[in-house]
Amino acid sequence: MFEYLFSEEAVSIWAALHFVVLVAAGVFTMRQVYLNRRANMLETIQHMNEKWDSDLLLKLRRDACITYLTIRGGESRSSSLEIDLKQGIVLGFFEELGLYSKKRVFEDEVVWDMFSYYIQHYWAMLEPHIMEFRRSKDDPSWFEKFEYLDERMKKYSLKNACHTTDLLAVTLRISSMERLSTRTWTTRL
Repeated sequence: MFEYLFSEEAVSIWAALHFVVLVAAGVFTMRQVYLNRRANMLETIQHMNEKWDSDLLLKLRRDACITYLTIRGGESRSSSLEIDLKQGIVLGFFEELGLYSKKRVFEDEVVWDMFSYYIQHYWAMLEPHIMEFRRSKDDPSWFEKFEYLDERMKKYSLKNACHTTDLLAVTLRISSMERLSTRTWTTRL
């Protein structure tokens, strides 16, 4: 019996067995690559979430909302649409998130679940500032990843029949939530 396994007639059996082992190894490798990619995505999105919820970004987000409400309410002495440092840091966060999204590091569903509410509303608040900044620098590429991200989240929302709410009401809600968070932040100082 063992003689048959090593004979020339068994070559096709060995070739078939070799093929099955190679296919199984390939499937296992692809599965491991997929699981590793998912683990890396989740780790990176968790890092982004921690950054978003950091004390510094909470304060800067609150200030961006207050600036928006001040300009919108006509309480501002100037109607300047310049991007200040605080807004720039918030915009930088969304630009980074947009870059990851564009490079397919994050799946749309994950970004939508965690950040779409903020993406759509901060884009609407800061879009006039961004457009003015682009005009003043004569460079339309400024914050293009954030714009891409906003468009992507809008498409995802439409595709999944999700609705957004009134911008001013949401801004007031964000601002009040972040004001509460800032109280915690200032008592830690």
